[in-house]
Amino acid sequence: MKMAIVGAGSLGCVFGSLLHKAGEDVWLIHHTKSHVRTINDRGVILSISGKKEVVRLKATASPAEVGTAEVILFLIKSY
Repeated sequence: MKMAIVGAGSLGCVFGSLLHKAGEDVWLIHHTKSHVRTINDRGVILSISGKKEVVRLKATASPAEVGTAEVILFLIKSY
């Protein structure tokens, strides 16, 4: 299933990593291009119970690049 997560902060990266590890096609969408570039180049470090691993996710600053997603999660701050 193709999923898009809007907001690639701490929660977006955790949920995205766990969903990716479960076999889902996950895209992270974030407004800061440097953050997107870092995720694409280095992956996300997921640490659970002291065990760290790098999860390679797809990230973009352009929602159009994702295409059609079956599920969209919004994990952003709202003031």
